[in-house]
Amino acid sequence: MTEGNYSFASQPQAVRSSKFREPQIAANGPMAINIMWDKRIVRGNTYAAQVLPAAAMQSERTRSPKSGRQPNFSSGRHRGQRLGTNQSELVEEPVVESLLEEITDRPIEIDTISTDKVRHDRPPSPIFVPQPRGVDMETQVEDSDLFDFDVEVEPIVQTIVGSTLEKSLAEVIEEIDLEEEFEAREVFELVRISERLECERVEQNDVRKRAERVRRQVQHVKHEADAKESVKNSSASTFAHSYVGDVVSDVFENLHSAGFFFDPLIREIEETFLPWLEEGVHSSILMAHDNERAVDIVVANTVGLQQTRKNEAAAQYAAILAAIQQVEDDRIREEARLLEEAEAAAAVAADEAAQAAAQAEADAAAAEGEAGAEGAVEGEGDAA
Repeated sequence: MTEGNYSFASQPQAVRSSKFREPQIAANGPMAINIMWDKRIVRGNTYAAQVLPAAAMQSERTRSPKSGRQPNFSSGRHRGQRLGTNQSELVEEPVVESLLEEITDRPIEIDTISTDKVRHDRPPSPIFVPQPRGVDMETQVEDSDLFDFDVEVEPIVQTIVGSTLEKSLAEVIEEIDLEEEFEAREVFELVRISERLECERVEQNDVRKRAERVRRQVQHVKHEADAKESVKNSSASTFAHSYVGDVVSDVFENLHSAGFFFDPLIREIEETFLPWLEEGVHSSILMAHDNERAVDIVVANTVGLQQTRKNEAAAQYAAILAAIQQVEDDRIREEARLLEEAEAAAAVAADEAAQAAAQAEADAAAAEGEAGAEGAVEGEGDAA
């Protein structure tokens, strides 16, 4: 173990306040970082030929030999500025407006340089070792001093027994609920079977009525066919009898049948009575059909009304049961409220009785004190 306080020291270092690297200095000035700063780079479109006007080229040729020096494009003099040594000499800048061209095919670009500081790894932190304080001591601990099995196990046993009883009670309640559910299901099945049997009975009755109606229609058609057949047979027998009868009677009959000889009564019967009778029979048949259809509609409405009344009775019965349950719940709540009010009134009466008893005891004590004080005053008067 290390004794004494621990201290750490390092070599002193200069604080660098610069955030970026120092620029490199070239031999003839700052080194260009961006290529567009270089004077040897020509900016602009190099595909187009730079053509100077003839007058500008001629003036440039005539001015260069006389001056004896190259034109200085980077000087800060303006056109018309005179030199400091020779006031008579006028220095003019070359005309370069026709040589310049604005760059419009790309946006302006700005280059920046960034760098990170040189950072060193942080040395590992030394392990902190606190300085020892005090004196270590020891003591004797018996088996039953810190832990008692019976005392520690009792709440666990109570919890286990309680959870077991709770689960058992829940299982019993669940079995009772299942039994009630089975009973309700059996009752529902009985009601459903009875309703299904009633529906089947009504359907069978309807089918039987429909079959009877179809049978009656077939019977009516058969009866009409038999009547037509009997009429045809009778007409055939009459024709045969007339054919083999007397010629005169046959001629008269033919004339009579052709309309030359006719009985007004028979003609009236054939032209008036028989069509009226046929129309009446037809209307009677139609009326019978309409009556049968009306009877079917009435029967269907009666069945529907019976089912509706049955549903309404079931709904009313359920509403009555709900109302009875609501009344029972209200009665229970009212009894509970009255019981609570009675208990509260009894408690208030008991508090008032206790306060009255305490007030009476206080009044009696005050009266006894006043009586004692009066007796003392009278004794002092007698002594005086």
